[in-house]
Parts: sequence; C-alpha cells; structure tokens
Amino acid sequence: MMRLTKLTTTLLLVGAMAVGTASTLGCDEQADGSVFPAKAEFHVRDVDQSAEQRAELIADIEAARESIDIAVSTLLDEEVAQALIDARARGVAVRVVSDWDSRDSAGLVQLEDNDIIPVYGDGALQYLPEPTLNSLLSICLYDPHEVKCSTQLEACLGGAASEDCFTPEEGLMQRPGSFNLMSHNFAVIDEDVVWNFPALDQATRNWIGWRAKSSQLAYDFSREFQQMHGGVFSTTLSIYNGPLKSSTDYRVRYLTDEGILKVWFNPQERLMKTVIDEVYKARASVWVMSDTLSNPHLVDALEYKANNGFDVRVLVHPDHQASGDIQDRLEDLGVRYAPATYEHLSTLLIIDAEKDREGRKWGRHVMGLSHPLLHGSPFEVEYKKPDDEIYIYPSDLFADGNLWLIDEKGANTHDFTLNDRFVDQWRNLWEAAQ
Repeated sequence: MMRLTKLTTTLLLVGAMAVGTASTLGCDEQADGSVFPAKAEFHVRDVDQSAEQRAELIADIEAARESIDIAVSTLLDEEVAQALIDARARGVAVRVVSDWDSRDSAGLVQLEDNDIIPVYGDGALQYLPEPTLNSLLSICLYDPHEVKCSTQLEACLGGAASEDCFTPEEGLMQRPGSFNLMSHNFAVIDEDVVWNFPALDQATRNWIGWRAKSSQLAYDFSREFQQMHGGVFSTTLSIYNGPLKSSTDYRVRYLTDEGILKVWFNPQERLMKTVIDEVYKARASVWVMSDTLSNPHLVDALEYKANNGFDVRVLVHPDHQASGDIQDRLEDLGVRYAPATYEHLSTLLIIDAEKDREGRKWGRHVMGLSHPLLHGSPFEVEYKKPDDEIYIYPSDLFADGNLWLIDEKGANTHDFTLNDRFVDQWRNLWEAAQ
C-alpha cells in the first residue's frame, strides 16, 4: 500500500509539472516541442504593383489595438505617418526608431509635430579604433563613397576638391552619418504581427518583404527594436570601441506555412559574412541584386564561382554603384544595371536557381537584406610613400539591419513554388537591365 501511495504521488507531481510547462509555452509552441507554423505572406512586387502591400501595412496599423513598434530608415510616406498618429490617438502605444540623417524627412517631422518622438541613431561618429592611426588622421578628403585621410593630400592643397577637405577633431576618425545606417524597415503590431518592408521613401523600387503572424518572430524583432529604442545602435560603442549591441534572437529558424524562414540581425551577427558564406556554399548559381556592391570579399567569392563554371549574375544600380576597382571587377563578371524606371534596388540574392553543371537541381535559397552589400571592414590602411593613407567606408559593422532567408529543403526538387515568385522577378529585372 505504501508503494502504491508513493507511485500515485509521483505520477500526480509529474502530471502537474507537465501541465505547468504546457501553460508557459508560447502560443506558437506545442507541449511535445513541435511548433505551429506561423501564417506568413511573402511579397514580391514590381514598382507598379507595390501599392497593394503598402495599403495592407496601413490597414494593419489602423487595426492595431495595443502597440506598434516600427523601425524605419526614413519616412516620406505621410499616409503611413498619419496612420501612426491616428493609432496613438486611439490609445495604441506607438514607438518609432529611425536614422539620425533622416530626421528631417516629412513623415518623421509629422510624427514629432504630433508628439510621437522617434529615437534616432547611427549619425556621424568620432572614435579612434587604433591609436597608431592618430598621426595619419591629419587631413581628410570626403567623397560620397569613401573618406581618405593622411598627413597630406594633394587634392586638399587647393583645387576643385578642396571644399570637401576637413581636419578631424582631436585626431579622431570621423565617419559621416551617411556611412552609418539604420537600415531596418519593420513593424511589430500587437506583439504577434511582424512586417518587413522596403524603405518608405516613395522612391520607385521593387517591393521585397513579408508579413508574418508569429509570436516568436514578434518577440525576437521586439528585442531588436528595444535595444535601439533604448539608444543602443550600431554606432554605440564600448570603451574598447566595439559595438554594444547584443544578439537577442534566440532562434534563427522559424516555421511558417510557406516554409522555413531564417532571420539574423546586424551588426551583432555580421550579415555580410553570412551572405559570403552562402555564396561559397552555392552548388549551381548565384544571382545578386543590390543598389551597390562594395564588399571586395563578396566579389572574391563571385569571381571564384564564375571561374569554376557557376552561373553568376550581378545587378546593381548605376546611380549608386561606386566606381573604381570593384566596379571594374564587376564589369568583368558581366554586371548589368537597373532599368531607368527604378530609383533603387532592394537587396536580393538567389542561390541555386539554375541546375548545376551536371544537370542536377538543388534546394534554392532566397535572401533579402535590409541594406546594400557593404564593406565588412569600416576602414583600411593603404601603405604608401611618403605616408600611408586611410580609407573609411560605409560598412556592415556600422549598419543596424536584418537578413532573412527562405530555405528550400530537399535536393533535386524545385517544387517549392514560393521561391518561383522571387526567381521570376529576378529574371524579369535581369532581362530588362541595361
């Protein structure tokens, strides 16, 4: 009888623990450890079709009941701004983060005029990453794509470019605000709906993004938002001049009813390295689209693939692609330029869209990045005589952003129709390119 009593008590305790555990699971999770697929909609639209997605975003803002956390790289869309203002008037908690250099954009000014004060970050930065560089930071020449510094620069001794010359304060490295990006464009609505969308700048571009109803995605995007709303951006540095932002997304993979979605955040997870790794892992083809491609290590990877018989295609925007050595190397790869109807290109990569050299099909990867394909390093030193020179670039290290990947599982199949939509748009743009 004693044994039976102990056994019964033990079973009751185990049962109570199981019930308690089940009650603490997130709404996307089941007690057996599996996960309910999140409801997801992936958006692939040309410039003349994006109005539908924009209207759906505004409708979700208008339907919000409790909270809206929205990160925008800029906000020129005053209708979106008004929807946020109206939501706050209904009692919805509205919080906004944006890029410091976009603070004068019409939509953000409209928000401030209605007492919704965004938190701004990623403005100009002064720091000294390496004490030995101090002597070279005597005079600098500004260019929209790079800043060059040394003890003396011929272009700064008079001439046409002298108006862009400046002397850094206290011998510190100065990064213009345009080199540091808050490139996020996402919204978390009522803690369970997440939008990822292009910049709301009213420029003509392809709309690449998604909407998902998932408490898991909302939780991880909210933690990313919370850091920035608390004032911690990519340019917030420690005493050792390293970024303070931390990895707060406990998951990388999210199960949706459209397939596996992976998400990473920058700079804490260094997105350009992930992109380069995916290029090297490609088995058949690599297609790359972005406003600009300036990362030399990514070009190395593309050249390696092209030289080994892979189908490599690069599409950039003629108004934003920097000239110089990188562009020359892209020309050798057969780069094409965006059609004149596009003011910007969303960053989109498609891995293994084509068959490999032996005629086999592999699972395709579609990758969307919130910012262009930037340098990994924020600067480099070129050794010259009589003095070395420092080149400072827009960099992945100083960019708040996100990377998402749609994972098509299973080799030798292309039955995953979601990726067909991305592949079709990529092909259409490639054929229309110059």
